[in-house]
Amino acid sequence: METFSDSKRVVARWSEHFHKLLNVPSDINHEALDNIPQRITKTSLDEIPTMDEMARAIACLKDGKAPGGGGIPAEVWKHGGDNLFSRLHQLITNAWEVGAVPQAWNDASIVTIYKKAMHDEAFRDLGGGVYIQSRQNAELFNVAHFRAKIKTTRILMRELLFADDGALVAHAAEEMQKIVDAFPDASEKSGLKINIKKTEVLYQPKSTRTREEDIMVDGNKLNSVLEFTSIGSTISSNGCIDDEIQRRMAKANASFGRLRQRLWNNHQ
Repeated sequence: METFSDSKRVVARWSEHFHKLLNVPSDINHEALDNIPQRITKTSLDEIPTMDEMARAIACLKDGKAPGGGGIPAEVWKHGGDNLFSRLHQLITNAWEVGAVPQAWNDASIVTIYKKAMHDEAFRDLGGGVYIQSRQNAELFNVAHFRAKIKTTRILMRELLFADDGALVAHAAEEMQKIVDAFPDASEKSGLKINIKKTEVLYQPKSTRTREEDIMVDGNKLNSVLEFTSIGSTISSNGCIDDEIQRRMAKANASFGRLRQRLWNNHQ
């Protein structure tokens, strides 16, 4: 592996990487895309943004986050006052009317977003999955309320999504295999491919005597694991959270130790 220290070569290598990543030859099934339910067009989104809209958007910015390319943190935009708001709104409306934006607005980070629509196409005719029950007041984890026979909703869950992470769920290996069989076909219709090396199976049997079944994707056996970490949490095959609690306590202790000299022992 060659390591680059020169900034120009680093930028060129990243350009080469994204060129290959974002220009992979693929055949998209447009009929499958046409089957995706379309939302009603909101013509109001084509109107010039108002000062109130801009103020509400700025208020939603989170404090304590790294600033963008301009080096201006969210706190400055929030507390900049009417003069700053007016200048920013003028800049936005000018760009809206002219149809051109400053180059700095075009300089953005490239991220990969997982497509929910592909799941709708994959599982259109499947009945497998995991049902969850919730109440209209959104108190999902209040077990006592589940005894009620009214104001409850039963939802079939086949996939769980968070950012670019996805998981397929089912009660039985046969159901899981049917869902997994449908997934590659939907992926191909969307011009995507499944990374077998990054796809794993976590089996949570009711008892240790239950035999574990193999899950296959295009003739390839998926790797079965006893635990995996997703979104900072570790999920285990035995359904126990003891190890997860220990990991979180260890992380908390490490964070406390790093802050001891700078915060806890600093009495100035």
